[in-house]
Amino acid sequence: MKKLIVVLLVLLTACSKDLETDISNERDFSKLLGKRITIEGTASNTKYGALVITNDNASIWIDKLESWPAEYNASGTDGKTVIVTGVIVETYDSPVQIQKRESASQSKETPATSATGSDSPTRRYVIKDATWGLISN
Repeated sequence: MKKLIVVLLVLLTACSKDLETDISNERDFSKLLGKRITIEGTASNTKYGALVITNDNASIWIDKLESWPAEYNASGTDGKTVIVTGVIVETYDSPVQIQKRESASQSKETPATSATGSDSPTRRYVIKDATWGLISN
């Protein structure tokens, strides 16, 4: 069943290539707002919801997903590798927790602050209308 989901996600991605934006070399997500993208990274759960941490430590939240399913192992330090496709948007709806990939002994959440240094809500990037699947290692 898991393999079927990944195959379907890959087929969906291949069929909609003209609608998607390749972000492999682009990390300024403000240039991608409103575009359908596909990202790959590590599944992670926080008290604010589910997110993907890319290989270069960019954090992208998944809209309306409070936590990854158990088989994604996202609550531990060794979350599984996922592929996510959806429309990227910018929100200012809550204080942001930025997670960085670290060793198990150093795992922690680091609060982010706005440019003014206050605890006011900070910009975060969210993928709406998301579909996802596990990537086999």
